[in-house]
Amino acid sequence: MKNQNVLIVSHRRSGTHLTIDSIRNNFPRMMAQEYVVLETFDPAHQCFQSVPELRQLTANGERIIKTHFPFDAVPDLPTEEARYSTELFHDSKLIYVVRNGLDVMASLYEFRRGHKKEVEEMSFSQFIREPSYVKYAGSMDKVTYWANHVESWLNSPLKEKILVVQFEDWMQDYAQTLKKIGKHLDMKRDWFKTDVRLGKRQKKKAQIERTWVEPRKGKMGDYLNYFSQEDLDYFFDRCENVMTRLGYRVEDFATAAKF
Repeated sequence: MKNQNVLIVSHRRSGTHLTIDSIRNNFPRMMAQEYVVLETFDPAHQCFQSVPELRQLTANGERIIKTHFPFDAVPDLPTEEARYSTELFHDSKLIYVVRNGLDVMASLYEFRRGHKKEVEEMSFSQFIREPSYVKYAGSMDKVTYWANHVESWLNSPLKEKILVVQFEDWMQDYAQTLKKIGKHLDMKRDWFKTDVRLGKRQKKKAQIERTWVEPRKGKMGDYLNYFSQEDLDYFFDRCENVMTRLGYRVEDFATAAKF
């Protein structure tokens, strides 16, 4: 049986690299090779790699592949890229990493403020209502695009083979989350547990360097510092069904903002 690649899918700011690094540091079969970013087949990407180059990198399996693509973006891709993406989606082990959408918005806001001058002076309320900057979002605002991203994968024809891993799982029970991933990947983890959340304190135990920078906060509930009640209403008007489906209790957030 051919060794399978592991496709890590997520909306940005959901715990993507925490998941990648946790897998690579705890499952020996995944340690040897660098992870691949699917979006690099876009000629505009700063680390462009052609589809033939990506095929060569992923041909032998057991390679982690990261993507932020929504499932329904594939038909909009050029033919060669669409064919390769479809093959990967069907042939890989799939993990969808998700996070409370409120915290995603707060994290995305700070991330964009640090990288885009036009966002520096923008209020959080304006930011979440502005059209998403993502190429495949069309006219969707950032809140709607987050919900669409989640549903595009969880409603996809591949939904039965997707393991959903929540950012909150990593924060609340790291060992159990590793166990769940190991079962999904049919892999035994290393004899010790490397907790990559611990950063420099765990550096001596880590077998590979982390692929992520120190998180800005990396905690649950940071949305409280950003959302007004009006913002919460705006978010849940668009995302209540998705949040409920993911197991988040809407009533825990409905009147929680500090404004």
